[in-house]
Amino acid sequence: MRDTARIIARSKPDGRVTFVPVLGEETLWPGVPLAALTRVVSEQATGGAWRMRWRSVILDVALMVAVWTIVLRLVHHRRARMAADASPHAVLGYRVHTAAAIAAMVGVTWFSVWLITDTIGPHWLHSLSLLAALLFITIGGVLAGYAGWVGGP
Repeated sequence: MRDTARIIARSKPDGRVTFVPVLGEETLWPGVPLAALTRVVSEQATGGAWRMRWRSVILDVALMVAVWTIVLRLVHHRRARMAADASPHAVLGYRVHTAAAIAAMVGVTWFSVWLITDTIGPHWLHSLSLLAALLFITIGGVLAGYAGWVGGP
């Protein structure tokens, strides 16, 4: 009788997934089962993993386009609601608040790049995008606070 304590999922070339029992503890390196390495190789050979990753990238890019559209429309509507003879403090507050919104959106875009480059993409871009995301979101928050202190909306 064989020991079938664990079961792993393996993908087939046509995209279907089968469940295969792991027999024993066959390992190449300590703590890395041979069956797990076989699964990774089979997913990369079939291209099934790549199709899923590109679908995720396309959805992330589409979401970023939609969010940028919403933010820019909101900025435009705020400008249209502003009075023609607004006080200098209100104009300054509007400009700083607009800069804060755009800086925060640039930070969110860099965060999206960080999520995308986690699975595919160069390592240097993954590292850079996290720092840029934190920097731009922080700048956006500071500018938004300053806009409220100056007398923004």
